[in-house]
Amino acid sequence: MLELRYIELHEADLVSRIIREAYAEQTRVLNIDPVAFPNFVGLESPDGVYRRMEQGDRVALALLGGEPIGTISYRALPEDPSHGHVKRFAILPRFRGHDYGKSMMDFAEEGLRQAGVTTAEISLVAAFTRLRDYYLRLGYESRATRTFASVPFAVLFMEKDLGL
Repeated sequence: MLELRYIELHEADLVSRIIREAYAEQTRVLNIDPVAFPNFVGLESPDGVYRRMEQGDRVALALLGGEPIGTISYRALPEDPSHGHVKRFAILPRFRGHDYGKSMMDFAEEGLRQAGVTTAEISLVAAFTRLRDYYLRLGYESRATRTFASVPFAVLFMEKDLGL
């Protein structure tokens, strides 16, 4: 059975390793240069996890039979607490395709609801249509596509009404 729990600070290294492994294929496919794009999600460091937690991110670990298989983070946006962002959603490749992701998203969305958030937002590489379709099945709707100097691809923003 899947267990989801919030991490302790000493687990930041574990979370960053899971994210790097889960995003390794994306990092390769997108040809991400760590020097040019050090803030790409697939290059997450333990310090990055600490910084996100200091900024208000709730970071959870997914465990299957005690084995870490994924991580997910979320937080209410400081500029608009009715909106929240789900991020750093990562499942190790060998555990994908078993609906663990849906359980992890449900966990994050419930945490946002408890914080008073009414709209959840996610962002992803716009060209990854299979991933977009996954989020559509979870009830998210495409809102906007934008480009940023900090990454070499367009970013798709999707939202979901959390029904509060």
